[in-house]
Amino acid sequence: MLTKMLTLSALALSSLALGQAVKGADLDVTSGGKAYKSYLAAPASATPKAAVILLHSFNGLEQGYKDLVDEMAGAGYVTLALGWQTFEKQPSDDVVRALVEDGLKTLAARKDVNMNAVGLTGFCAGGR
Repeated sequence: MLTKMLTLSALALSSLALGQAVKGADLDVTSGGKAYKSYLAAPASATPKAAVILLHSFNGLEQGYKDLVDEMAGAGYVTLALGWQTFEKQPSDDVVRALVEDGLKTLAARKDVNMNAVGLTGFCAGGR
């Protein structure tokens, strides 16, 4: 799984120059009865495509991560950055795991996502 994710990340980053500018939007992902402030960007075409869930670093869902989500969408991936620190600075692994699972449900509800091609990446504490 890790090898597939690293390959997906490398493909996304190496193809950024080929993509189009994409502007994402803030999105609430509900998990455990709470609305987590997240960010999603997707290519314009409605055909099903690979998706990525991104977990930001310990510094929060900063603009740089939103820019990266936009770039990954420009490279052809539906990309969802989950704001896992919306309610606490250091949520438990169980809380983050549930949020990722609910992020998957959010992606599954979209017609432009191929749920057989979903990756997960994270940075710093988000990569734990």
